[in-house]
Amino acid sequence: PSISNDGLEVYFWCNRPGGLGDWDLWVATRVSTEDTWLPATNLGEKVNSGGTEGFPCISADGLELYFSRGSESTADLMVARRNAKTQPWGRAENLGTGVNSPAGDYSPRVTDDGLELYFVSTRAGGLGLSDLWVTRRPTPEDNWGPAVNLLTVNSGNHDQWVNLSGDGLTLLFQSDRAGAQYGGLHMSRRKSTDDPWMAPVYLGLPMGGSIYT
Repeated sequence: PSISNDGLEVYFWCNRPGGLGDWDLWVATRVSTEDTWLPATNLGEKVNSGGTEGFPCISADGLELYFSRGSESTADLMVARRNAKTQPWGRAENLGTGVNSPAGDYSPRVTDDGLELYFVSTRAGGLGLSDLWVTRRPTPEDNWGPAVNLLTVNSGNHDQWVNLSGDGLTLLFQSDRAGAQYGGLHMSRRKSTDDPWMAPVYLGLPMGGSIYT
């Protein structure tokens, strides 16, 4: 799930009946953070397709919704936009070849300032079976630049399921690299958003334990 900054919307992916495809994006809303969630609604054909939509990430301003479309081996990163929180989502757009690859690109996470988009990819040119990558833009009105591999963070194994702290200075992800069980939680930090990411550390058991135990 991905929850909006005001705590009034939660986006998730599900294969429940009533969707358009295999897995769809849904949203549940509530009037205030003290209220219960209302029944979830499907985001409809402008966002969903007959295939798989997954890994939603709502931007801090609530006006961009990033997600992946397709299987993990072929998925592309997508974005849907709206002009105001009270308006419906516009038709989803592919982020294009500068960001996406012929392989799987999924699990997007955008920083609160909207200037960095982190994701997982199985593309060629990485260090392992799946790596963390980032694309950047000068302002939220600009297009995303070419994707860059997080060389100091990745390993020769699976590095995936990226998440970020609100200030953009802590990066959490799962990895099955040497010394950690499959799904082990790792953390990297940086001093500022202009500084590089430091070598990650394994958070250990029980926090870094396998997701299957």
